[in-house]
Amino acid sequence: MQNPCALYKALTFFLFLLLLEYLHLRCHCLALSHSLISSINNCLSHNQKSTKIHTR
Repeated sequence: MQNPCALYKALTFFLFLLLLEYLHLRCHCLALSHSLISSINNCLSHNQKSTKIHTR
């Protein structure tokens, strides 16, 4: 039989890793959506600039 203190430490460490992984995934998803939005904005502003150049 393992001592419960070591088991408790291992469980706490596992939960901590799980929490870190969850936060990392959440931040990664947020960063992905943010980069997607910024790339779309860049594309739109670039199109507006190019149309302005063409109309001159």
